[in-house]
Amino acid sequence: MPHSRLKWAILILAVLLGGGAWTLASRVTPQDAAPGSLPPAPRVGFAAPDFAATTLDGTAVRLADLRGRPVVLNFWATWCPPCLQELPHLMDAARRSGGRVVILGIDNGEPAATVRTFANDRGLNYPIVLDPAFAITDLYRVDGLPTTFFIDQDGIIRDMMMGPLTPATLQDKLATIGAVP
Repeated sequence: MPHSRLKWAILILAVLLGGGAWTLASRVTPQDAAPGSLPPAPRVGFAAPDFAATTLDGTAVRLADLRGRPVVLNFWATWCPPCLQELPHLMDAARRSGGRVVILGIDNGEPAATVRTFANDRGLNYPIVLDPAFAITDLYRVDGLPTTFFIDQDGIIRDMMMGPLTPATLQDKLATIGAVP
């Protein structure tokens, strides 16, 4: 009987070790990903994916160049009612921060003229980046609008939110990146 238990213990140990080895060997890392596939989705606690784009006024902006200051990436569109609901709160935060926080609106797929007219009519006081082909939206795996990422001064995503920001929620999320205006 003891001999039988030993065989079972060895068998169970072999299965566990084999399963662990299989799990490690079958992991897909970003460098192993198929060409053309999307990188891993951005996550809280990890570096924000870098991108380069152009603002409405023609200024080139690269996320990596904003290191040293907290950044709020807000994905939105002019046709999105919840996005319009949160605009005054973002504008107020931009005004109160005095440039200590970079609030960057990422417009989703709309023509520059439409967004420019909208921004001018509403007096938007923070830069708007155009994302006509949804490249940044895809990079950040945005599934709905509005979606906002809160990135600390070291480029690490500290929080994110899908849905409209209220003044209290925005204040709380800004605190997570050390940016309470």
